[in-house]
Amino acid sequence: MLDWAAEHRGLPYRTPCHDRWLLDGLADGAPPQEREHNSRFVVASRREKYALLSRMALRAQKLRTTTCRFEASELHAMKQAATAHLPYGWISTSDALTAHLWHLLGRLRARSAASVERLGVLVDFSSYLKEIPENYWGNTITCTELRLPVGEMQDCSLGKTARLIRESTSENTAANALDEIAYLREQRLAGRERKVMPRMLYRAYTNMLQVNDRAKLPFYDLDFGSGTPFRCELPHVPIPWAAQIMPTPEKEGSREVHLSLPKAAADALVAEPSWQAHLHKYA
Repeated sequence: MLDWAAEHRGLPYRTPCHDRWLLDGLADGAPPQEREHNSRFVVASRREKYALLSRMALRAQKLRTTTCRFEASELHAMKQAATAHLPYGWISTSDALTAHLWHLLGRLRARSAASVERLGVLVDFSSYLKEIPENYWGNTITCTELRLPVGEMQDCSLGKTARLIRESTSENTAANALDEIAYLREQRLAGRERKVMPRMLYRAYTNMLQVNDRAKLPFYDLDFGSGTPFRCELPHVPIPWAAQIMPTPEKEGSREVHLSLPKAAADALVAEPSWQAHLHKYA
């Protein structure tokens, strides 16, 4: 997008690269058996697909998007608190924030201690496939999932949870990415691409928090000739318990989090002081 913006303004730019065939060529090195099954995608029947889409359309009317802002100092304190309870290894600010959101929304759901909470994090695998140009755009999103019993998650420190998230994200390797590319290419060649659905989408209506961290994308650097945006507003997400992490115009390390929640949960989070205090406990 930055390259397209530079082209639009008559400035030097790199040729934007979003060639799907570039990815397909990488699939030749994947083991053949990986083209028949994938743990993150499923080929749904027409009935299953439209049942899911209908459910999304109906449930979307019962959702509300609420936006909360975390100042840079608040995020720094959050990461410091997580690191203080970390037995080993490194975590990012995103790991700490994701762990905090998972703890908070897990409590907000108030499920039994024996229940299992799932966390689904969207991941861009282009950074660890060296065959992809640095300015490649699109088609490189996968996900990682983490599961914890409610009772265990309540007893788990912020640092330990953040470390589990980091370890889960690190499991996305180049070999795994090639497996997914091979699987999706085979489905497309067989004419089944319209039936391929992410498995994570089916779990969105049960016990999963989905997180999409877009904080490093240059939303506030884009300039097509009329100046950079003063505010980026995301469209409504028709999936419950979904969090989208965004940068802020100030570019000083603060973050905005857009939460798609059932209306009762959103009202409680916004209106009740106890939930607001827990949301900003590191402020």
